[in-house]
Amino acid sequence: MTESGQQDQAMPTKPTNEFVLGWPILLASIVGVYASLATLPFYAVQNLFGPLKEAFGWSRTDVSMAVTLMGLGNLLSSYVAGAVTDRFGSRPVALVSGLLLALCLFLLTLNDGNLQQFWLTYFIMTIVAAGTLPLTYTRTINQWFDKSRGLALGLTLLGTSFGAITLPILYKMGIDAFGWKGVFYVALGIVLVLWLPIFLALFKDRSVAHQAQAALTATGMTLGESVRTATFWKMGIAFFFVTFAMSGIAVHIVAMMKDNGLSGAQAAQIASLIGVSILVARLAVGYLIDKFHAPPIAAACFAIPAIGCYLLMGGGHGPAVLAVILVGVALGAELDLIAFFTSRYFGMKNYGKIYGWQYVFYTLGAGISPLAFGIVYDKLGSYDQVLIASSVGLVLAGVLMLSLPKYQRTETAGA
Repeated sequence: MTESGQQDQAMPTKPTNEFVLGWPILLASIVGVYASLATLPFYAVQNLFGPLKEAFGWSRTDVSMAVTLMGLGNLLSSYVAGAVTDRFGSRPVALVSGLLLALCLFLLTLNDGNLQQFWLTYFIMTIVAAGTLPLTYTRTINQWFDKSRGLALGLTLLGTSFGAITLPILYKMGIDAFGWKGVFYVALGIVLVLWLPIFLALFKDRSVAHQAQAALTATGMTLGESVRTATFWKMGIAFFFVTFAMSGIAVHIVAMMKDNGLSGAQAAQIASLIGVSILVARLAVGYLIDKFHAPPIAAACFAIPAIGCYLLMGGGHGPAVLAVILVGVALGAELDLIAFFTSRYFGMKNYGKIYGWQYVFYTLGAGISPLAFGIVYDKLGSYDQVLIASSVGLVLAGVLMLSLPKYQRTETAGA
């Protein structure tokens, strides 16, 4: 028996507070999401429009293509990452993927103006670092938390909130010191200096030697069974609509506000509010879905931010602030709800595979939208048309959430 198995058997079967046992896993997961593929290279793009245009003459569409290629890479790798994680556990998969992410970030600093090389590196990075995505960390969080699962998932995904708050500042500091390469120097430092030691010290899967955990992971639908439900497709389509709207806005929002007459400093300051809004939304949504039926809460979080799309079409300082706050609400809910709904509707036995396919919908929207926003702007000189389309998609996502059934706690009920 392994040492971790012995420790798990010694644990009480019904701890009074899941956070007492799970806080090291939670802390490591927050840092893991912060230093992940979903955060570091994604937020890098929105800070590279100006520096890469100045350095190499690349357009917004050119740079946005990197995010689209990330989406394509996720389409190819998300299911595989989920299956491998189900087979080998989260810790080894996340460790190997994190080190490969660091390698790819270093390779990006060696680019000398070759746009195709830039795109290819982003694409390869998405394939080899897929194990750093929230799939890996939320799988382990779902193992350690049940009654407080929603809040624990919300706390875990605060890593993206901290990214939205801190990375624009850190990346700007990197650009000021080293030019465009400074963005990737900062990202590389976060992986090696912050994430790696915390991960090695604190993160571990919960051993199935623990009897309660064995029951937890033994039940649930197969991937084939889940795909044959309407719930699977309603979730996927809703998450596609939301990520199409939110990812495009998140990448282009500073440029939108500058086009509306705000200074670069004002735009950057307002954009940083996204992180604060995401942070508050993650905690609030996580708490509420532990207490109440989750789909109506999801519907509100997705549909109401449609107002923000209209506020971004020519609004000044005040409308921009409100728009950013509303955008942050949707961004703060989406990843939490993918993980929560996957575990509650389909169980934990094949969580990685099913989550992987839900993440395909998520990344398809996230990958297409920055390029679509860039093309619309380059062709029409305005983001208005794509913002209108995004607002319609957000409302439809809310309607789909309201149509979801009561979820069954398959992982504990043995259904």
